[in-house]
Amino acid sequence: MTIAELGALGEFLGLFVIMATLIYLAVQTNQAKRIALAEARRNIGNDFISIWGILGRDERLTRLVRLAVNDWDALGKNEQMLVHAFFVNLLAHLDAALNQEETLPELKRDLTAWEDNVLGLLTSPGGAVWFENTSYLYNPLMVEHLRKRLAAPESLPPSWNSTMAWWQVDEVDQRALSTGDHA
Repeated sequence: MTIAELGALGEFLGLFVIMATLIYLAVQTNQAKRIALAEARRNIGNDFISIWGILGRDERLTRLVRLAVNDWDALGKNEQMLVHAFFVNLLAHLDAALNQEETLPELKRDLTAWEDNVLGLLTSPGGAVWFENTSYLYNPLMVEHLRKRLAAPESLPPSWNSTMAWWQVDEVDQRALSTGDHA
């Protein structure tokens, strides 16, 4: 075998190795992306569950959130602070989740569900007042995104208190709102 033939054989084998490496890297990249997507979805779900779990563990906070959704200004300052902390959690986690959309566009469905939930809060009477008073605290890009969605009422989900009876004020709540006794 001549040197030229050995060189050609070397080039052929080199090309084969390069092709095998590229195929291997493509498979690994695809697998890494699937793992990252599954992990991101799990994190989004866990965040959502942990935030809502707070209400499941604290009956007083649950009642205050319900009252706040209907009439933010009816709550005392300390009560507003408690509810504010809960609402901040919702928005902070939404912001973190939205930041993942750039790298994982497949999360769109998951993020839209979370975003629609937050928009359900922001379209309730108390949620709207709260957001107007506190929106300056959050990532301006997220606030702008939410405001764009809020400006298109035909694409908005229903407000929390318009479709889910447990968010609505009942007679006991109405008395509490009128007397200021929210305990």
